[in-house]
Amino acid sequence: MPDFSLFARGDVGGLGLGGGQNLSANGIIGADIKLGNSTSLNLAYRTLRLKLENTDELSTGFDISQTGLQLGLQIRF
Repeated sequence: MPDFSLFARGDVGGLGLGGGQNLSANGIIGADIKLGNSTSLNLAYRTLRLKLENTDELSTGFDISQTGLQLGLQIRF
């Protein structure tokens, strides 16, 4: 029977350092099935958020949010 595990991870960056408003956040939760000694398959749900605003006279920036399923093959060597 293959080994099975659940995982979750995330990170946050930016936090307004360096002036302006900037933020990046990434989160993922999923399941992993071991296929062999060094190979596994994972299925996860991921969300990503990027927000950047300048403090210059001509204000520019962007605000991006992406979410969805992620399928991965991991090979360790």
